[in-house]
Amino acid sequence: MHQALLLILTGTTIVAFYWAFAKKKQADTNKDELYVMEKKLNDKEEECRLYRDREKQLFQESGEALFIFDQSDGSLLKVNHEAERLTGYTQEEVVNLTFKILFSREHRQRLLRMLSIACNKGPAEVREIKFRRKDGSHFVGEIKIKAGRLYGKKVIYGSFRDTTQ
Repeated sequence: MHQALLLILTGTTIVAFYWAFAKKKQADTNKDELYVMEKKLNDKEEECRLYRDREKQLFQESGEALFIFDQSDGSLLKVNHEAERLTGYTQEEVVNLTFKILFSREHRQRLLRMLSIACNKGPAEVREIKFRRKDGSHFVGEIKIKAGRLYGKKVIYGSFRDTTQ
């Protein structure tokens, strides 16, 4: 009887060691896979950061004045350096201004029609529209816009330029 009990205990011990070894091997494999996945995630995060930096640089350093409006309330979300130069507003000042501030009263209806076209049909543009600078002076220009999405928000984005000369 003692031999049978000893045999059962030995068998149980062997099974327990085998089970523990298999679980450790699986844990090591999972640890290696987790390391590989973390490395891939870090690489992708770095790639995304580089894309964002490049996008920001392309936007800011463009030779055309670029802007992004919030489609729902008409507030200006972002402009580039050329837009700052043409309007006299800095990026900090321009945030949350509405398009009504930047365009003369007499051309707002044309602008609203253009916005409607961009939202419902596709790209739109208006020529010989009067822009208002921060200092109150005006310049005549053209504007091209498209509707789109940015970070889940409906936006209007586009470019404008001074055509006075």
